[in-house]
Amino acid sequence: TQLERRVLDVWRETLQLEQLDLHDDFFLAGGDSLRAMALAAKLESALGRPVAPTLLWQARTAAAMAAELTDPAPND
Repeated sequence: TQLERRVLDVWRETLQLEQLDLHDDFFLAGGDSLRAMALAAKLESALGRPVAPTLLWQARTAAAMAAELTDPAPND
């Protein structure tokens, strides 16, 4: 989906990895708590809505995060 592509683009930028896939785990790909904070801020800017950094502990892949962001329930 378009949301998945946007989320994945931000993940790739944040982790500085061109070969990151929708189903790659953020933390196994080199992410840490500081990058999680940066990712949340970049996603908020890109999507125009709040994104809690703690969402990464629930949705550790770009595909899972996009699915969570599609859900109308709060993500924090």
